[in-house]
Parts: sequence; C-alpha cells; structure tokens
Amino acid sequence: MEITNTTTFNLVDRSGVEHRYTTTAITPSRGGDSIVRDLSALLSEPLAPIAIPYMMGKQAEGLDNSAIGRGVKQALRELDMKLIRRILAETTRDGEKLRDDNVYDAAYTRNYAELLGVLKEVIAYNGFLDFLSFGG
Repeated sequence: MEITNTTTFNLVDRSGVEHRYTTTAITPSRGGDSIVRDLSALLSEPLAPIAIPYMMGKQAEGLDNSAIGRGVKQALRELDMKLIRRILAETTRDGEKLRDDNVYDAAYTRNYAELLGVLKEVIAYNGFLDFLSFGG
C-alpha cells in the first residue's frame, strides 16, 4: 500500500510573487526515518538540558538559555545541505520538483527567506521535529 498524503500551501518570494507548493508525506521506507534520525542527532546535544529532565518527569531548572541558543546555532552551522534537499525531495513549487537542481537554484537564489519558509512547512507537515514537543 502506497501512502500519498499531500498538502498544499502558498509562500511569497522576495519579489512579492506567490508560489504554490505541494508536498507529499515522506514515508519511513522513502527516508523519513533517516531524516528524523539526522535532525535528532543534530539537535540532541544543545537540547539535552531541556529534554533529559522532561524524560525523567521533572522540570528543567537553571537553564542557560544563551548556551542552548549557541548550541542550536552551532548545530545549524553543521547542518548538511544534503539533508535540506532530502527534506524537500517530495515537494513541488508551482508544479516543478524541487529535487531538480535547476528548479531549486532558480527558486532560492537570492530568495532564502522562502527556502526557510518551505522547510518549516515541510518539516511540520511530516512531523520531523515532533520529538521536540516533549509530549505536549
């Protein structure tokens, strides 16, 4: 049985032009599980001060928010750009597949705010960061 759950949304580029996106859920067998693993590994160290107390049924106390922020910032610097392309592999922009290098480059050259917007939407739709909700 093939899962074909899709969603559509619109984003505006830096010129004010609206673009229609369609994304299909990335199943575990098509790499969704490895995306979750890679995002978890990327964020586990900087978010451990919050996550570990929660998993033990306690509130995190005495957090150094600046240190957590620096850790997340460093993790994002280490983000493999191939992971971004894997996250967007099942997404189209105005009917064109973002897995195509030419489509990707044409869409996001000098238009990185829209790239961040589409990543946010696709990550949320697929639940790739649901582990950060800590159950609530």
